[in-house]
Amino acid sequence: MEIEIGLMDGDQEKVLASVILTIVTLVGLALLRRAVIPVEAREPAILTPERWQAAAQARRARAETAQLQRDAMALRALLERPDPDPVQAMLLAQRVYAHHRCARYWS
Repeated sequence: MEIEIGLMDGDQEKVLASVILTIVTLVGLALLRRAVIPVEAREPAILTPERWQAAAQARRARAETAQLQRDAMALRALLERPDPDPVQAMLLAQRVYAHHRCARYWS
């Protein structure tokens, strides 16, 4: 008694597509791992909850610093004008206060 196992017509393309998709997915995950995992002393570092919090705080600090720089540049531009507008100065002061208040609230 003989049993033949084979693929039906069209199944070869599906199997080949599945194999290619699997290989591409694995390569993509390997590249993503390499791009995402932090490296310390040439070894991948395990991300503990404390490290996640530190990274989040660092991102918030960078965003706040960037906002402060933009506010300082706007203030400088306002002060360098030959005829500073008091209404513009008031609006700028309110915006800076709002940015500072929001940053303090979210941190």
